[in-house]
Amino acid sequence: MMNISEKAAYIKGLMEGMKFNTETDEGKLIKNIVDLLEDLALSVQDLEDETASLSDYVEEIDEGLAEVEDEVFSEPCDDYDCDCDDYDCCCDECDDEDGENQDD
Repeated sequence: MMNISEKAAYIKGLMEGMKFNTETDEGKLIKNIVDLLEDLALSVQDLEDETASLSDYVEEIDEGLAEVEDEVFSEPCDDYDCDCDDYDCCCDECDDEDGENQDD
């Protein structure tokens, strides 16, 4: 299947292959219409390319935003509820492991 640029080029080729007389009023009109079709086809192709590029970029942004949303709005980790900060220490003066003075 031909895209729009190929169709415009095909029509221009038909016109040139028919040895179309571009000196008559009708010939000038048709030649200008074919040239316009070719320009429009190129513009449409450029727009399609730019749209595809922007679509890819938006998809990347959406994926990045989803990662940020997961990090910011996710449920807190269960590890936050445990007392992971517990640690043993030893008192230098009395060698008590939890640092409490047993004389008190």
